[in-house]
Amino acid sequence: VLLKGLLSAGELAGLRDETDRLEALSRPGMPGTLFLRRGWFGPKRLSVIYHVYRQSPPIAQLFYHPVVHGFVGSVLGKDLVYVGGMYMDKKPGVRHDISWHQDTGFHVDPSAPGPLELYPPAGIPYQTVDDAVASRVLALQWNLDDQDEGNGCLRVRPGTHRLGRLAPAALAKAVAEVPERVMAMPAGSCVIYFPHLLHASTINRSR
Repeated sequence: VLLKGLLSAGELAGLRDETDRLEALSRPGMPGTLFLRRGWFGPKRLSVIYHVYRQSPPIAQLFYHPVVHGFVGSVLGKDLVYVGGMYMDKKPGVRHDISWHQDTGFHVDPSAPGPLELYPPAGIPYQTVDDAVASRVLALQWNLDDQDEGNGCLRVRPGTHRLGRLAPAALAKAVAEVPERVMAMPAGSCVIYFPHLLHASTINRSR
């Protein structure tokens, strides 16, 4: 589901300033931070900060946006729990594709119950979940910039979340058979999807 126009120009400006502040504090090798290029390349990098909501009340508050919170509650019920969050910035000119995949696990708080794995690049706990749990989770992707085919916007294969967790051969078959949808959207939009939905993004070709 794509919900457009949820944030005002002032709210977007404030959130962009907040993400700039967080990026300025981040350095390669910091726990919970990942830079998906070798070395430090200034503005041309793909940077990822895990559990960013812990560092930023304005970002954490996005979970409680009335439109988004109301929609998620209508799908999952009233007792909603926020289990994790990730900030990703794919800078102009960064040549990094994210291939077709499902989200089959989540980066969680170290105190979370159940078996935890360690996600090596960022050194943070990671928990794999089965189909029953995945059907009770929704991913929220907030976009602070306009998204289109030229700057690496989200792409999805509609309906593939109903197939459950896919083995590699079945995943490749679904990619070949299910037409993709390019999720072009204006800044201030939120995409909501089940984690087993096949999704991907391409490189940011803008400059």
